Order: sequence, then structure tokens, then C-alpha cells
Amino acid sequence: MAQVRIWIHGVWGTKSRIPYMQNKSRRTSLFKHMKSYAKDKAIYLDFVNGASDHVHCLISMACDQ
Repeated sequence: MAQVRIWIHGVWGTKSRIPYMQNKSRRTSLFKHMKSYAKDKAIYLDFVNGASDHVHCLISMACDQ
């Protein structure tokens, strides 16, 4: 049987690219929240990272959902 996966690379930026996440603890807290939310919603969040003004996420979706 064939296996199909859809990978989505999402990028979110802060308003006006203001570096709100310059503080590493704030960035870590946001990433933990995103991972927890994805887990609650049964979303496979493979990777989350970013910089002071944006976040990258790699999300995998099965084709049967």
C-alpha cells in the first residue's frame, strides 16, 4: 500500500517585524505552547524554531485525516 504524507512549512512573523522574541526564554515558552497545542489537536509538529521576529514550523499531515 502506498503511503502519502503532506508536509507544510509555515512561517509566521511578528507585527511590523518587531523583535518580540529577542529574549530566549520568551521564544522557548512560545515554542512549548505551540508544541502543546499541536499535540492537543493531534497535529504532528515535526519541527519548530525561529528568530527574534519570526517562527518556522514543519507540520506533517496524513492524507487519511
